[in-house]
Amino acid sequence: MIGVAASFGAGVLLVGRAALRRAARFRDAVEVASAALGLDLERGRLLKLPVARGEVDGVPVRIRGVRQRVPGHPDKGAQAVFTEVQAKAPWPRGFAVVPREPRARGLFVRLGGRAGGALAVADGLGVEAFDRLLEVQHVGGGLDLVSRLGEQSRAGLVRLVVERGATVERGRVTLVERGLSDDGERLAAQVEEVARLAAALDRNGAEAARAAADIVAGDPEVALRRRALQALCEEAPSDDDTARAVLAALKDEDPELRVMAAERCGLEGFDAARGVALDELAPTALRVRTTALLAQRYPERRAASLETLDQLLSGAPDAVMAAALSGAHALGHVPQLGQLLTAASRAGADSGGPIARALGRHRGGPVERGLVDMLRISEPKVRVEVVRALGQAGSLRAVEHLRPLTSGLLANRGVKAAAREAIAAIQARAGGGEAGQLSLTDHTARGELSLAGPDSD
Repeated sequence: MIGVAASFGAGVLLVGRAALRRAARFRDAVEVASAALGLDLERGRLLKLPVARGEVDGVPVRIRGVRQRVPGHPDKGAQAVFTEVQAKAPWPRGFAVVPREPRARGLFVRLGGRAGGALAVADGLGVEAFDRLLEVQHVGGGLDLVSRLGEQSRAGLVRLVVERGATVERGRVTLVERGLSDDGERLAAQVEEVARLAAALDRNGAEAARAAADIVAGDPEVALRRRALQALCEEAPSDDDTARAVLAALKDEDPELRVMAAERCGLEGFDAARGVALDELAPTALRVRTTALLAQRYPERRAASLETLDQLLSGAPDAVMAAALSGAHALGHVPQLGQLLTAASRAGADSGGPIARALGRHRGGPVERGLVDMLRISEPKVRVEVVRALGQAGSLRAVEHLRPLTSGLLANRGVKAAAREAIAAIQARAGGGEAGQLSLTDHTARGELSLAGPDSD
């Protein structure tokens, strides 16, 4: 028994000596780091561990050794000693960034836990490489959020939170590593890295609008540039930095960002709007938006706007042609017949109605042929417009194309009625049906057509 007790006592003594040596090495490392960074050092003694405090580039920092529970240990009471490096910044208390976990998607999800009931931006920032790794929890406006997450912040968050397990919450960036560090230079580098992330998340001291404008002007992620511009225009519309961001966005390579900017400024946005409207590679929805701008926003550039609208009638997608026709009408402009006929040959459900109405004001064989060709469009509303235009501009030759539209059990009622009216209008202009010509017969209840000659009953 005496031998066992002696062995146990020797073991405790060895453990105690080892702990003292680790504490001494940690003390030396903290002293080296403190000297390198200009921090105030409380050295401690024996097993009382040192603490260093101060500022790095204006960011409050702290180095210390802490005893805490070992994560994932089967014994929930198991503790170990860790090295903690921490930096502080004045963020909103509800701001936190955590590793992303699978959760129900939606605009916002209410969270509890360490972030104090913050709102998680569950759909992320739109930056795929960031969103698949990290989730941002934030309470406040979009401008405050996006202005904190520039390129430097995102890179630092991935490096520290994802790769090294740091936490970002309650206005602190905290990096904890198991064991007591014995490398003063590495410890100093960790303090500087944590301080840089804290400063970046605090926008390096800049106001939210200025930081967001810098994102619009230079961030490599287009989704964040869009989000920053939107937040600026919604929350700081009169700010000088918002104006700076809008002017930068007008020259951006992304067409959607150029459109967003053009919609928020005056004559300065004309070139951007015109460029997107004519850009065959731009999404159709964006081209429609800019085409509408050309008709609404730039009276000083009316001639150039009309020239652009006419160009769009010859080769743009159907929805863009419809917007161009609507814009031309709003400006009191009637496109030339040749342009309308070219548009008619390509018309679809969006542009068919406006094109038919415009062609109905003209006469002649090419107009009639163009309208007859537009009967290929099956959309009932468009067909009604085409049929009405034929009633205005068509000759008796058009009747043979209108006749099939007047009957049919499943045919659209509006189209049938319009076809009958169009035939009647054509006949009235021709002075009534003559021998060998197609005309409406009075005795048919369905309004069908028959060959009507002088000897007809």
